[in-house]
Amino acid sequence: MSKQKTVIRLGEPNAKNRSKAMQLASKSVDPGSCSVNSVAIAGDAKDRLEVVGESVDIPCLINGLRKKVCRANIVVVEEVKDKKKEEEEEKKKKKEEEAAKKKAEEDKKKAEEQLKQLCTCPPQCTGYYGRPLPTVFCEDQPGACHIL
Repeated sequence: MSKQKTVIRLGEPNAKNRSKAMQLASKSVDPGSCSVNSVAIAGDAKDRLEVVGESVDIPCLINGLRKKVCRANIVVVEEVKDKKKEEEEEKKKKKEEEAAKKKAEEDKKKAEEQLKQLCTCPPQCTGYYGRPLPTVFCEDQPGACHIL
């Protein structure tokens, strides 16, 4: 299972209710089935309880909070990704991109070499002032370039 982060809004944000809610959230876990990694108070008014863990029974936690502490509502439940896994995925993507670029460059070089092999044109001569001399090719000439 993956880690999930649950944000619960508490009805009456006072110190006593916050401490009771944190205790209940940390103790309401069955030892074998799930695990809570962290419990924290968040929000500007300190009225939100953040619970991070694997396979936490949210409805059971909410019912317990409503019975023993105060009014409680679910705000957000989202998946938490590990930073190490994200970094590994980014490294894999970079390696794949680099490999694709190298392969594209190699394919381009091979295509240029094949093109040079196909073209049997004589090197173009330059005139006295470095200008190329006009070249005339006949259609019957066997050494003419096929690509022109």
